[in-house]
Amino acid sequence: LGDGVAPIGPNLLPQLLRAITLQPRAAQSTQLECAVMRLPFKNGIAAGGIADSTGKTFMIETELKDDSYDPAKTVPLVDELLDSAGSFAIQTLGSSNTPKVYDKLNQRCVPNPYVMTGHPAWGDPVNHPWTWGHPLPYNIEALLWGGMLEKKFAGQDITVAALIIQNDFGKAYELGFRQFLATTSLKVDFVFERLDPTAPTVTNQMTTLVARNPDVFIAMTA
Repeated sequence: LGDGVAPIGPNLLPQLLRAITLQPRAAQSTQLECAVMRLPFKNGIAAGGIADSTGKTFMIETELKDDSYDPAKTVPLVDELLDSAGSFAIQTLGSSNTPKVYDKLNQRCVPNPYVMTGHPAWGDPVNHPWTWGHPLPYNIEALLWGGMLEKKFAGQDITVAALIIQNDFGKAYELGFRQFLATTSLKVDFVFERLDPTAPTVTNQMTTLVARNPDVFIAMTA
């Protein structure tokens, strides 16, 4: 699924659809997501192109850029794609990365589609109509975890351990889970370790959490 060109519509001049994401250092789940994202374009080539309602086809070029999950690198990459490449749409990854550029993208009326982050800020049609997400919001996901715990461990005292990434991604998960803890009748000892996004391993944090003998472990990270 390398960089390629495929027809698409409707009624768009040939433009660039770009994605700002991690590449060589990406988590396997992120690499898979990027690969799946490109399947429609690859399939479009195999099928002879994607036509609009009039039967006319259009070309779309896809390209991945690597920001190393660093918000400071996301900004110049987006500026380059906006000002030099003339991109039609730019997709971003990261709960800390996307907010650095989504004001600019929306002011320029550039689609920022299906951002690869479940931060609850997405879904603001009044102020940011050109940005929308596709994963379940992290805080809602955390509340669903809580509902599962209430069913699984009703009437018990439990220990829940979490590994929380130290950025907006992890904060959204933690906020949602703490909202659950504030309202549940379940007795929960919530223990956690924090993880820097650039940490090469999680050995120390996981060793500490395992020593607490938790009933449940939650990875509030990628």
